[in-house]
Amino acid sequence: MAVSFALVHHANQFLITNGYETREGISDVVGSQTLRTGMLGLLALHKNAGVPLNLHISGTLLEAVSWHCPFAITVLRDAIDAGFVELIGSCYGQNIMRFFGADYNLKQLNEELRLFELVLGVSPSRVKVFWPPERVWDTRSMAPVLRDAKLLNDGYRDVILDDRTLLSPRDPNMPRAEYDQESPWTPELYQTHEIEDGLGLIALPIGIRLRHSIPPKKNQDWQCVQAELEALLVHTANTGEANFLALYADDMEKVSGVWNADGPGHYSDFIHWLSKNQWIRPVKLSDWTDANPPASRRRIDVGTFSELAREFDAGEGYEKWFHSDDWKPYRQFFDSTEQRVNEAKNRAADSALIELAEKQLLVANWETAWHTPSTGAHGDPASSGQLSPWVRALTSHCRHALVTAEAACWF
Repeated sequence: MAVSFALVHHANQFLITNGYETREGISDVVGSQTLRTGMLGLLALHKNAGVPLNLHISGTLLEAVSWHCPFAITVLRDAIDAGFVELIGSCYGQNIMRFFGADYNLKQLNEELRLFELVLGVSPSRVKVFWPPERVWDTRSMAPVLRDAKLLNDGYRDVILDDRTLLSPRDPNMPRAEYDQESPWTPELYQTHEIEDGLGLIALPIGIRLRHSIPPKKNQDWQCVQAELEALLVHTANTGEANFLALYADDMEKVSGVWNADGPGHYSDFIHWLSKNQWIRPVKLSDWTDANPPASRRRIDVGTFSELAREFDAGEGYEKWFHSDDWKPYRQFFDSTEQRVNEAKNRAADSALIELAEKQLLVANWETAWHTPSTGAHGDPASSGQLSPWVRALTSHCRHALVTAEAACWF
């Protein structure tokens, strides 16, 4: 008997290059196989240890890597072809989906799937697990488009969610707030569940204590990881049920040396420990979900990860940031530009230029309405709660699509 354990890394950057004074560049994110840093170091570590990896790479980052570090594309393709990397899907431009229309979201989803096939040679039909941007979930607005037959993969099957979202902000029998404070060990949060009114979508819950403890840096972290996995092993043995999954998922930068120089060393120690413990079985998500049906059908209310909802004060559904007064003019910039592009498209304007205008719109909502928190990897106590300067500039640039749409009407 062994504990099934999935490791998911979320690699997300905008269309970046090198030479910045205040942030990492694309070469830092791509990293080095020799130095065991960045994405290349992560791939080399998993390959050498024989531990499968589940990877989401955003469309914007994939394009940046293709332009500036094309050699890394070959390495990533080889890793996928070798079978130890499963590619996870998401939105090309990492927009917060619940605030956008179905057509725009469909374009976001298909653009990323198209890039996976064009750049990495991965057929869309192989991409069935979904990563929600900023892990913000809203069944009503997101499930229909994720299951849409117009998607290049014919619709997603599974969605990665934080375990707390399986608990309710209203039901006292499943209190989300209590879990945020105490995080009691709850067996059902290590099982998958079909989402009520989710059109067949299955939720894969992230274990919060695993997310907080990996990569282990202190003895307390090591003890937490081992205790979590051992508890799952004992519970599986006692119940005779096999459909339990330990799921770690978080930003790739945390373990690859982009945010913390000591990240790769700690993560390497963890992977080597993992590979030596035969009672733990690392898995690719699709392989595991193919063999293990969901444990139940469950209502999932709007929610995201606890730090974003509570500590950063974005709200459970990101609504405090999206509807903030500071964001209002940029929201209006986008809405009016999108309307003009659609009008031009309906007038049978030049199709190539309309396609370009639509692509300009797709990049305009990357990490929509992000505010700089006082804590976290990108926190700044001096500007806590304020709309981030880069997101102002980024969405303001959506108006480039106005010029493109006007030019499309000349032909």
